[in-house]
Amino acid sequence: MPKKERWPVFGVYVRSGNLKGKYFRLKSRRIFVDFPNLEISHFLQDIHNADAQSDNVGVFYTKAIKIISEHNSSIEHYLNWVLDAEKLKKTKTRYITFYMDNYIYKNQYGLGYKISSYKNIKNFVVSLVNSERPISVKYFYLFRSRHALPKWLYSESGIKNFKREIIPALKNLKYNQNVIFAELDETSKVLNSLVRKLKKETIEGEPFLAPAEVILNASSSLLPLIRELIKAGQVTSVYIILRKVIEDISIALSWRKLTNHKQKDIYHDLYYNEFLILKEKGLEGFEEFGPERKIDETKTNREIGKRLAPSLRTLYVAYSFFVHVNLTALQVLPFSSVIEFGILKEQLKQFNKAVKSTIKLAIRT
Repeated sequence: MPKKERWPVFGVYVRSGNLKGKYFRLKSRRIFVDFPNLEISHFLQDIHNADAQSDNVGVFYTKAIKIISEHNSSIEHYLNWVLDAEKLKKTKTRYITFYMDNYIYKNQYGLGYKISSYKNIKNFVVSLVNSERPISVKYFYLFRSRHALPKWLYSESGIKNFKREIIPALKNLKYNQNVIFAELDETSKVLNSLVRKLKKETIEGEPFLAPAEVILNASSSLLPLIRELIKAGQVTSVYIILRKVIEDISIALSWRKLTNHKQKDIYHDLYYNEFLILKEKGLEGFEEFGPERKIDETKTNREIGKRLAPSLRTLYVAYSFFVHVNLTALQVLPFSSVIEFGILKEQLKQFNKAVKSTIKLAIRT
């Protein structure tokens, strides 16, 4: 493929036993970014097993043909599942095909995988980034792509190479940092608009933290932190902070409701952490909810959702995937995925839209 359309690679198979066997030699040595590398690894392992169990080249050929057919079918099924391809009638999901030469050289068959075209790779990547598949499914794919890599790639020099490799593809697909930072700038504008609306309602001498200050902290402190994480390639940590921003929005809107309406029964709607904060503040009317009244800590997510637009509530639940111990959400290698940055760009778009909906729903001014 042309140089400007070259898909980034992690490296090549040079330090492993994958290069050749008794009856085959590997012709595809490049390890591509965002390819189904675990599936490719399984294919190579099956070929090695067939090679070790064959007494002659003819037996190996018969076994290899069967393995190639099975893995081509399997990888197509897997990629269809990842994209939920039934909803994407025109999208060709399988962009790689396992093959074996139909001729023998020095008692060995050439074997590997072919890439159909750069266009098909790009179509798959864009389709996955823009799909409605849960973010957990998308990261399941990324996990199987990069966590099957040779251990020698896990190094400081390897990470620098990754960043250098993926930059052209990021620019080509408009997933580069400048584009993502533009979305983050929009996030800042959206939060600052909420700050201005909340400041109009701030009552002088308020006995507890003003709602506007909660959002101002998110905009002035948390968003710059997100920017630094993106620069470092630590994308999964961004979602943890976005989830915290959603919680701050929820808290600010609930305190705003208390400030404006002074309804004692609102205490009952607050989730556990807010309940403890208000207890420490000694607000009037709180004594009705003393130790004898049991507070259910498991209500946290549900109570947060009551004060958010459905779209923002959905994102809050989705980002919980990155908070709890989850192997597929680990950021082991920064700058090891083009798809990951594309997902982040789209998530920031959705986040901004959802926050705007929440503001419109909560503050009708």
